[in-house]
Amino acid sequence: MLAAILAVLVTRDADAGELTLKSGLRLHPGTTQPLATISLTAPPPGGNVESFPFWLLDDGMRRYFVGHRQVAVANRDVQLSQFERFDIPPKKKGGTETFESVGPYRSTSPFNEFGHREVSLFSQKGPLKIYHQGITQLRPQSCTVTGLDHTWEFSIATTSLRREELAPLLQRCINLEKPEDRFKVVRFYLQAGLYELAIEELETIARDLPDQKAKCEEDALEARQLYAKRLLGELKNRRQAGQHRLFGEALRRFPTQNIGADILRDVRQLQTEVAETAEKLERAKQLLGDLQEGLNEEQLKQVAPLRDEVLEQLDEETLPRLESFFRLENDEKLSKAEKLALAYSGWVVGAANATTDLPNAVRWWQARFHVLQYLRATHPSLREPALAELTATEGVGTKTVEQLIQMLPPVIDTPGLQAGRVGAITVHDPGRTREDADSPTAFRYSVLLPPEFNPHHTYPLIVALHEWGWTPEGSLQWWGGNDASPLQAQRHGYIVIAPEYLPPKFGDPLPAPTETIVWDCLRDARRRFLIDSDRVFLSGFGRGADAAFDVALARPDLFAGVMPISGGIITPKGTAIRDSLRLQENARLQAWYVTLGEFDFGLFDRHAHWFESLMLNGTDILVSQYKARGHETFYSEIHRLFEWMELHRRPAEPKEFDFRSLRTTDVRLHWVRWADATPKGKRPTKPAPIILTARILPGETEKKSIVLGGQGPVTVWLNANLIDLDKRLSITIDGQRKFNDFLKPEIEAVLEDLRQRGDRQRLRSIHIQID
Repeated sequence: MLAAILAVLVTRDADAGELTLKSGLRLHPGTTQPLATISLTAPPPGGNVESFPFWLLDDGMRRYFVGHRQVAVANRDVQLSQFERFDIPPKKKGGTETFESVGPYRSTSPFNEFGHREVSLFSQKGPLKIYHQGITQLRPQSCTVTGLDHTWEFSIATTSLRREELAPLLQRCINLEKPEDRFKVVRFYLQAGLYELAIEELETIARDLPDQKAKCEEDALEARQLYAKRLLGELKNRRQAGQHRLFGEALRRFPTQNIGADILRDVRQLQTEVAETAEKLERAKQLLGDLQEGLNEEQLKQVAPLRDEVLEQLDEETLPRLESFFRLENDEKLSKAEKLALAYSGWVVGAANATTDLPNAVRWWQARFHVLQYLRATHPSLREPALAELTATEGVGTKTVEQLIQMLPPVIDTPGLQAGRVGAITVHDPGRTREDADSPTAFRYSVLLPPEFNPHHTYPLIVALHEWGWTPEGSLQWWGGNDASPLQAQRHGYIVIAPEYLPPKFGDPLPAPTETIVWDCLRDARRRFLIDSDRVFLSGFGRGADAAFDVALARPDLFAGVMPISGGIITPKGTAIRDSLRLQENARLQAWYVTLGEFDFGLFDRHAHWFESLMLNGTDILVSQYKARGHETFYSEIHRLFEWMELHRRPAEPKEFDFRSLRTTDVRLHWVRWADATPKGKRPTKPAPIILTARILPGETEKKSIVLGGQGPVTVWLNANLIDLDKRLSITIDGQRKFNDFLKPEIEAVLEDLRQRGDRQRLRSIHIQID
């Protein structure tokens, strides 16, 4: 169907190529085409088409759609004919039954030596049936699967085939006595990125065909270079993810024979860095002890407990805190006390903010204790004494508290969790404000920590919402596997949480609005682990993808991106309209990576016009449509999902925004909270969004002004990144001036902001309450 439409909408023949998006993501290889529309149901345009605002890249297995405004480079000169392929004609194919919509597989068997398998799924008419399928073409990136007793053809990722499935099939396609056939298989493996299989095949060819040994050795050298280069990149990623032990062990075992000089040089450099880090760790322990001997009795009493904590927690993650100490360790102008001050102050406020004043360093440690005391208190009566002690500490102001926060350990200790194993957490105290009730609603979520989890490492986070019939644990395993078989989230060093947002029984009401559950679970995770709030991603499959749309449209300020799989917000004709559809304008505030199947009961057709509107507005949205595939999880998209996440961060906090909300109380977005945004007059019977606006006026020199829409009590949270704190500030709400004064950063404002949101990346030191 789409192919026929494309023939009308494309200006020229499809070219092989690749697309590089403005985010840096590369889509390749495939045929690229400019489009007038991505809609499957749009009527063909009349006359000459002059506007082509969309791009399509078709890689054989899926179609990628992206707006022209998001494409940085369109390279249309790639030669797809260079890729090897093998045809496997079936003895029998097709049948009377055809497919236009496909539900989830109930079971699949492995492919046998002939490339055949059995699958069970619900047929077009409803009952569960067994179908037979066979691989009919092998390509490096994907292979074609054809129905043997039904009419259905689609593609799956070649890398999804196990070695024992792929190798026999390739052997059946060639003459084992012909060198050109054998080397064609090698090229296939190399193009598929299966370097180890290519090396094994070359070794087999050298044994079977001795006269080809020289060529095999030459080609094996190239394959080893490619394999070593990829392995080196994997090791660097592991180190960046905080997996230092695995990094060091793999680096020691790195294959250094028959690899290029540039790769070998990088390996030697990394090995040197590992050795230098180990030496620094030992030297730090020795120096802290040696320098301590030069202190007087009073100083020794003060720093002894500090040294104990530093030695206990000193590792590759915390070592950078001592950089100022190492840089000046041989400075003869500094006393032993001043050098220790650099170490102990850098430990709690960061090396860039370290001081040589030992009494001040000790006070900062005392201040850190009071900060943690405040954040861990469960009642205002316990927080007030901690705040009083903190504000009375000499030399500690708002700026110092913000520096302390960046080096704090997790606020909540969570013993018993093991990396690679799913753990269950109950949210008993979801960041209550002082006005909240004393009896919080408890939610639960499951969590999967990456290997070598370190409480001092800052991790990106994926919030995964599960499908009906799944469990939260199932979503975690899809992303990260387990300790015995770690998958991509663990390899990339992501924490994954899966909130329990669905009721126990289908049809029962939700325990709370999904956005509330996700927000409370996210806030709790920020308190238990060091989460990079600029790298929090929301995803879901099926019903979980529907929920991901709901949450992202209600709280677009929380996420760096949203990745719905096989779900949406537009329901089939004749069914109830989802409330969140009325918030679709909020989608432009978010980055999206949407994955769905062409045969998923019209899901793509229903959303095509909406996708187009976002692309035309310049929204960062990428749509991946799997050709002739139905309601699936599409695990073959996982690698590109992580590439996309690595390139995305939460957008900078805006100084102005328009926001639509279906809530009228406790509406939060960015730096404003409307306690009661109920519009004047009678509310309509159907849920209708209210439009809330906030704007920090630009260009003013003598003062700064904020204009807010809405009414009722409003809380404004600000910091120096949003506004000049030295200028008088005027706040106008619904045309009435409500605030006109100078601003003063406050320690309590910083602590309350962190306690309520857990966001260390965007601390706010100004709290203005307008009743």
